[in-house]
Amino acid sequence: MTKFLHHGASVLIALLAALVLPGAEPTAAGTQQMAERLTRIRTAADPLRNPFRSSDQVPLLRARLAQATDPEQRLDLRLRLASQLLQSGDNAGSLVEYTAIETALRSDPALHAQLLPDLLLNQATCHLRMGERENCLRNHNADSCLFPIQGGGVHQWQEGSRAAVATLTELLTLQPGDLRARWLLNIAYMTLGEYPQQVPARWLIDPQRFASEYDLPRFPDVAAAAGVDLDGLAGGVVLEDFDHDGLLDLMISGWGLADPLRLFHNQGDGTFTERTAAAGLTGEQGGLNLIHADYDNDGWADVLVLRGGWLGTEGRYPASLLRNRGDGTFEDVTVAAGITHEFPSQSAVWFDFNGDGWLDLFIVNESTSGNVQPCELYRNNANGTFTECAKENGVDFVGFFKGVATGDYKQ
Repeated sequence: MTKFLHHGASVLIALLAALVLPGAEPTAAGTQQMAERLTRIRTAADPLRNPFRSSDQVPLLRARLAQATDPEQRLDLRLRLASQLLQSGDNAGSLVEYTAIETALRSDPALHAQLLPDLLLNQATCHLRMGERENCLRNHNADSCLFPIQGGGVHQWQEGSRAAVATLTELLTLQPGDLRARWLLNIAYMTLGEYPQQVPARWLIDPQRFASEYDLPRFPDVAAAAGVDLDGLAGGVVLEDFDHDGLLDLMISGWGLADPLRLFHNQGDGTFTERTAAAGLTGEQGGLNLIHADYDNDGWADVLVLRGGWLGTEGRYPASLLRNRGDGTFEDVTVAAGITHEFPSQSAVWFDFNGDGWLDLFIVNESTSGNVQPCELYRNNANGTFTECAKENGVDFVGFFKGVATGDYKQ
């Protein structure tokens, strides 16, 4: 009976939450403050120190190149520019740069021979990406982007892959043992529907290498039909019934510093409807991973957003603790909860380490050479707040993790 009443109350709350007007943005004060904080950090950061802010680096590198006069410095800047154009998705622009660099280097035979393999490999990558983008955008279907490439995944527009085959063949003629080029050559032939029969025997990767050890069904891509075919960088995903209507909803983050956190409501018919603004999540950006749990024991799943992973010294971004308010909206309570995290991270775990019935939080921070970051343990105070256990119960967690990272820890 109690379970029935709880379920009935949950359904009623979910129905009331659905009455939030479309387009309304019930953004809580904590969420607004976090949005402003993230914007300030991103704006103040130097894009040239972040290898993944390619689009932001391009104009800065062009400006430096225009002012540079030293030949060695100009070559370095042109190579960096070509690389960042490729990483930012400007494949055609990158190809122009790599081709121009290769042409210019012919006046220096020794340097040309030294750099040619990498230049050819990058040119081939440009061709492959142009072909992939053209076909994925113009003819995206259930077989797109699935490996091994077959069926609807075979390219209809083949100019990009044909050019890649020619470039990779040239590279393999120069360096027959280049495994990078060999792999991409086989992939290129797959996109043309000519694998394995047309791949030169000396560079063919045996199809049996891709065979499963047991029958494994193919998973068709239904993202477009479901309404969740998003474009963005790597991120986290939570599949959870956030509104207690018996259907699993989706929360998706993107690793890009300006990528929005997005919430999709399950319609119950195989499709989802975006509820980001209505859920009060506008301004929550970035996030390499999402970890969910009911930290405040109110019966509603909350979400922790982890940021800054893979960015090293540029990854000092705050995490976000999003409290599910049970009315279809979320509130960023990071500051109020006492989670003062501002380290590069992508992993965490909720667990009750002291057995008091309340979930505590352990955040795993990333350390690199010369940039040691301690992990963090937060004890749940059972009142919506947390206390960092840096030196509780006789355990120096900060010292312990620093010691592990530097190799100075002695068991």
